[in-house]
Amino acid sequence: MKRRSPCTRSEHELRRLAQVFEEVDRTRREGGEEVNSQQTLAALNAEMLLNLSNEAAEDLLIQITGTFTGTLQTQITADGSTWVAVQMLPVDGSAGVTSVTAPGTWKVAALAGASAKVKMTAFTSGSAVVTVRSMRWT
Repeated sequence: MKRRSPCTRSEHELRRLAQVFEEVDRTRREGGEEVNSQQTLAALNAEMLLNLSNEAAEDLLIQITGTFTGTLQTQITADGSTWVAVQMLPVDGSAGVTSVTAPGTWKVAALAGASAKVKMTAFTSGSAVVTVRSMRWT
């Protein structure tokens, strides 16, 4: 009989998040530029805009907390007007998604474009606190 690990999913998620932050810190020490941003989204179409460099690729680490009923998407644009949803990978290693309806932590890999945003595409109640850390390299 296979023995189950005493580690809960949330503990695993916290360990994975710590690993991701260590990777970000290591890359920053090697010459990258760290960007931090936090915003509360509590209405339909509320969004957090992030300026990206056209010359750099950026990995985004997105943590969503709070109590809300709604749907959030990470979107990117190259031309400043056409927005496209991008895949978000949960740090716990489960399958990627293009929208989320609950708190958690995700990684969006290597974006290069004019801007990115986290947008509340459906909303009923509550508020979502979105924290984004990005690692930029050229």
